Amino acid sequence: MSNKPLKRHSSLIPISQKHHDILVLAQLMSQKKPVYKGLPTSDEDRKVYALNFYVGRLKPYFKNEQFKVFSYFSGYDSEVDALIYKISNEQEKIIALFEELPQSENTALLMAEISRLLIHNIRIQERDLFQQIQQKFTPEVLSGFKP
Repeated sequence: MSNKPLKRHSSLIPISQKHHDILVLAQLMSQKKPVYKGLPTSDEDRKVYALNFYVGRLKPYFKNEQFKVFSYFSGYDSEVDALIYKISNEQEKIIALFEELPQSENTALLMAEISRLLIHNIRIQERDLFQQIQQKFTPEVLSGFKP
């Protein structure tokens, strides 16, 4: 596997930038518990931060992705459609787990699972879906996409 950075079409860059923030959240929720300047460090504070991020940013982001990104690129290529289906199903699982989080008795385990799924979901989008989209759609179609 290459460590070479993935080149993004300019219309996809705003989505990749949002993915960065989601990956920071995923790391914050992981069992490794890295310390990020300005972000919470205690387990309870991380949980509160994660729930606030979910409600204020992640849930609306997933909805936007469904209605703008996935709908724009769906229906033209079976491989792209299969990836969109896989990503959408995984996002539904992530949403369900976040909905369980407030009343969870095993917060650390649940947050670790959400973290794992978030990282996997973003990786599929960045490494697979966006690569397929850039290969299979014309520059004109890509330029017409507005996230």
